[in-house]
Amino acid sequence: MSCRYISVLLLAALFILSVPNDARAQADESIQGSLCVGFDCQATETFDFKTIYMKENNLRLFFEDTSNSGSFPSNDWQIRANESENGGANLFAFDDVTNDYQAFVIEAASQDNALVVSDTDNSGSGGGYVGVGIADPQIELHLFHGDSPGIRMEQDGTEGFGNYAWDVAGNETNFFVRDVTGGASVGQEIIPFRIYPGASNGSLTVSDNSIGIGTTSPTTTLHLQSDTPGLRVENTSSGTDALALDENGNLTISGVLTEASSMHLKENRETVNTAEVLETLKSLPVETWNYRTDEDGIRHMGPMAQTFYAAFGLGVDEEHLAPLDVNGVALAAIQELLKRVESLESEAASTENQVQELKAENQELSDRIARLERLVEQQMGENADVKAQGDAK
Repeated sequence: MSCRYISVLLLAALFILSVPNDARAQADESIQGSLCVGFDCQATETFDFKTIYMKENNLRLFFEDTSNSGSFPSNDWQIRANESENGGANLFAFDDVTNDYQAFVIEAASQDNALVVSDTDNSGSGGGYVGVGIADPQIELHLFHGDSPGIRMEQDGTEGFGNYAWDVAGNETNFFVRDVTGGASVGQEIIPFRIYPGASNGSLTVSDNSIGIGTTSPTTTLHLQSDTPGLRVENTSSGTDALALDENGNLTISGVLTEASSMHLKENRETVNTAEVLETLKSLPVETWNYRTDEDGIRHMGPMAQTFYAAFGLGVDEEHLAPLDVNGVALAAIQELLKRVESLESEAASTENQVQELKAENQELSDRIARLERLVEQQMGENADVKAQGDAK
């Protein structure tokens, strides 16, 4: 090695040793190789595949934005590995330094694939899926766990509203909504909503203020669709059905059926000719029968809807009978019968008066006849006495 080359190396070494610790490069710099940063870096570090190697007991990567004009963003950020205090947490964090927020945290010993952001179909076409506990999420948010994966929604009271928490979770027995706070207050689990595995398509649909049970297209406020539809309202305190509507349309209630009939709900009111109603009712066939869906031995009595509709024109159509209409016809007929009974009673009373008058007249005649008979008998007795006296002379 020439003396000149040795001299150059010595000069270079002296230059490096003379550079101050706070030296600043005035131009773009490139490093071919890896970089170790930190108080504990050694001259003989083994980098393996590490490009930047941070090594000391307080590890931070700080981003200070010096923007100071206009509306340019200037928030400062920090990437931090582990807390600094004794007994602190082992974590990896992204800190919002300006606002003193710990925005994102990964704690040590988190499970594999604790959080994965994946391409939807691994095609590189974009549109990410997020997996929690799974390496290949199959949907926008995919939760994967060995027991009841779920989401907790908790209100902490910082905005002036009370503390409350709900869980949405699912497992092999059901999908459910759990009232966490309510359950804690009574010392038992409260699950107000469940869906069991195997529920059929359209088991519950909410659409435009309508609820469909068994249908995805409800056409009314509550629409039940099934080959065996039914509705049951059970009184749990008594163990009886307050209301039961079966698949054949049979409605059974344990109380009183009350129909709206207020005068304030009605219009086009007309007085009924009760005589015509009674006359029409006389020719209305009333039969006993059973519905085709009835069980054996069940019988009913009443008119056919078609003949009732033809006779009175009441109700929505000739296929149905409204109890209110049947009752109305019966009441009108009863009123007419009462009128006729009252008329007959009035006639009977008048006849009775006449009979009593005749009885009185008959009694008077009988009395007169009795008096006449007594007078006749008396006269005949006197005549007999006169005759006897004449004969004696």
